[in-house]
Amino acid sequence: MDVQSVQVLTGSSSAERIDIVQVPATASAKEAVTLLASGPVLGSMDSKQVQTELVCLPNGVALTATLTRSVEYEGATAKNVLWQPRIEIVAVPRQADVTFSATWKMRLSSGSDLSHSRTPPYPEHQYPIRVTKIITAH
Repeated sequence: MDVQSVQVLTGSSSAERIDIVQVPATASAKEAVTLLASGPVLGSMDSKQVQTELVCLPNGVALTATLTRSVEYEGATAKNVLWQPRIEIVAVPRQADVTFSATWKMRLSSGSDLSHSRTPPYPEHQYPIRVTKIITAH
């Protein structure tokens, strides 16, 4: 798979997922597809600077996105502005079946990894969060 671009966006939704946003009409293994990986709902205490790492694998691509939460956050809900990270990837599959996986990690601003976190009013999340999508060309 040849990756043409990776872009971090913000939006709103409520579930972690991978959507195929654009697929060419022919859906051949030589035309670009656009994928949108949506992460967990976050709040004002979370940085909008998302670290990304993209690794090409024999059967597809693995994206790791690292989110950062302020170490001073203690569960306050005052003036919490919700947002959701989204990462758009434009890629050209080089084989008929390609696996795209996204892993979302959470880290404190001090550098410590988190195994779970909560963004009010949503329930707690366990980290890392993994989502996988298989793209099949016809």
